[in-house]
Amino acid sequence: MNSARLEHGNVLLVEGTGIWITGQSGIGKSELSLALVDRGHRLVADDVAWISRRNGRLEARADPAQFGMIHIRDLGVIDLTRLFGRHAVCPWVVLDVWVDLSCSDQEAGPGNPDQLLSGARRQRGFLNVSLPCITMNANRSRPLALLVECAARQHHQVRDRVAPPRDPGQNALLQGTVCV
Repeated sequence: MNSARLEHGNVLLVEGTGIWITGQSGIGKSELSLALVDRGHRLVADDVAWISRRNGRLEARADPAQFGMIHIRDLGVIDLTRLFGRHAVCPWVVLDVWVDLSCSDQEAGPGNPDQLLSGARRQRGFLNVSLPCITMNANRSRPLALLVECAARQHHQVRDRVAPPRDPGQNALLQGTVCV
């Protein structure tokens, strides 16, 4: 295992998919994370996470001093386990999808038909591991939590087409992702 690096961003387990949310400070990463926890998903890390490479995949861990805590502007620091229960948090996860929040006003439209059809997707590398990366406009009126859930589900569809589950009775949503 390579040494871990402390990186800016939030990490969650959404629909069995490890999601790394990045973007400039104040763009809404923590509010999006809180909305996802409210929808039943699990927070690994708020604001910073220890990211390391192991067996060709990226793993993210919470900083022990901040585990289970999330900082929300205007509310302060919230203990998620007290507010939502112990199932609202997860100490580590394998990263599957990178979501980069942007404040760009550029939208897909007639001038950008490729983005309209395929989305704002690309591969992005970290520690010599490539992850699918989706850039999302962080416009406050968009249902970002729903969009992240859909991105997680799409990831499973693509992954399962490439390597279908061996046991049809196995819960495909948890396959390949670890949360202890």
